[in-house]
Amino acid sequence: MVARLLPPESAAIAVVSREVGVSVGTLERWRAQALAAPGELTSSQRWTPAARLEAVITTAAMDEAARSAWCRERGLFPAELEAWKRDAIAGLGEPRAASAVEARQDRRRVKELERELHRKDKALAETAALLVLSKKLLTVSARPTSDETSARMARGAGPRSVRSWCREPVKKLDPEPHAHPALSPGPPGPEHAS
Repeated sequence: MVARLLPPESAAIAVVSREVGVSVGTLERWRAQALAAPGELTSSQRWTPAARLEAVITTAAMDEAARSAWCRERGLFPAELEAWKRDAIAGLGEPRAASAVEARQDRRRVKELERELHRKDKALAETAALLVLSKKLLTVSARPTSDETSARMARGAGPRSVRSWCREPVKKLDPEPHAHPALSPGPPGPEHAS
């Protein structure tokens, strides 16, 4: 962070303050301390990676004399500039031969993990189905059943059907129970004859 405030980048203190969330006064004090004690930071430590790459690009087309003069102006050694150039080239180098082996191992590992995930998904689905069935069985077995319902269950009726058979019909209270022909205590009428 302090390296950005020092040459060659010499970023504006206000900009750096907003980016990192440190007060302007603190950054000014840190910069003054770094400039007062130049022995603590070597010249290459003051250069940010972006500034190093820019220096390599700037000096790439220069001849030896111009590059040496450019380095002296900025307090660098030409050897440091060459090291930065090697680092930049190494970062863009060819992929390693071992990366093909690593990629194959990664693909194998991904396949193994996908198989394991599929197996666990199936087990989870089976467990969920068993849980639902056990809850349905508890619901059905908790209700009183008649002989007819038991016979239907033995014939393979589903739990939903069994539940509907077990429900008692809702009886409405009629203020005049004999007013309705279906509720009269007498013999069944022609509509009830079988």
